[in-house]
Amino acid sequence: TTVWYTGSGTDVDFTLAIDASSSMLANDYSPNRLEAAKETASGFIGSLPFDTKVALVTFAGTSFIRQTLTSNKLQLKQVLSEVSPELVGGTDLGEAIVASSNLLLLSNKGRSVILITDGRSNVGLPIEEAIDYANTNQVIVHTIGIGTEEGGIYEPTKTILRLDESSLNNISSSTGGSYFRAKDKDSLINAYKIISSSTKRRVGLDLTSILLLSSLFF
Repeated sequence: TTVWYTGSGTDVDFTLAIDASSSMLANDYSPNRLEAAKETASGFIGSLPFDTKVALVTFAGTSFIRQTLTSNKLQLKQVLSEVSPELVGGTDLGEAIVASSNLLLLSNKGRSVILITDGRSNVGLPIEEAIDYANTNQVIVHTIGIGTEEGGIYEPTKTILRLDESSLNNISSSTGGSYFRAKDKDSLINAYKIISSSTKRRVGLDLTSILLLSSLFF
């Protein structure tokens, strides 16, 4: 039996996981959610210490590794600028969390995923399984919900798309991370500032031997 808790770490490496599904083209941000996410993510990358490593994943109905962990911020920004909507339908938050966590396994620092999405997971790996995987690998998942309360219109279908906050709250709270509601670009930028200043890391305490000794004692 393992109990997970959040402790302090001296440094953190990150994976940026950006939702690139069609719903991110909703126009409640200018020009849309995806471009706003890319612009603010680029600013976040530029603000990090030179030796902080960052990886990049985009996802829709499946996940795509765009950049493995690197401290080359210029290269990462170039890769980020080329991100466009994925052709695969759906949104799979579970696989995005697992793929992002895998990119951090070689890091000996604190491990944090920043998941940026409008939060509607409708295909693929169950979120609870992804949460367990992140915890097992000592990965904190911060979630940023991007979308206004009114929602935005996805022009091809004239569909109003709104944010699903409950899933994002569950992911962050279950992995020791924080959830941020980004109603506009300023709040999106502020979320990144808070995350970049955090020194939290995930630590596991194995209770097996403790429980065994307790049972023998009693």
